[in-house]
Amino acid sequence: MKSPADMILSEVGDVDQIVRVACTIEAARRGQPVSPSDTTVQTLAADLILGGLGAQMREALEGAAGTLKGNPQQ
Repeated sequence: MKSPADMILSEVGDVDQIVRVACTIEAARRGQPVSPSDTTVQTLAADLILGGLGAQMREALEGAAGTLKGNPQQ
């Protein structure tokens, strides 16, 4: 099982792409280009990153809990 730090570090490589996607989403909403330093873009990017990380952590913890109970999830 990956540690939470390893899970976070595994997301770092995709941050630029996620920020570009967040800029595209926000630019479409506003109807004009948006900077990556815009707080709305940063919040959206953080939500996207943490949402994915949260799912990975839940899966890892559920798998570990199942193993502890002698009931590994697959």
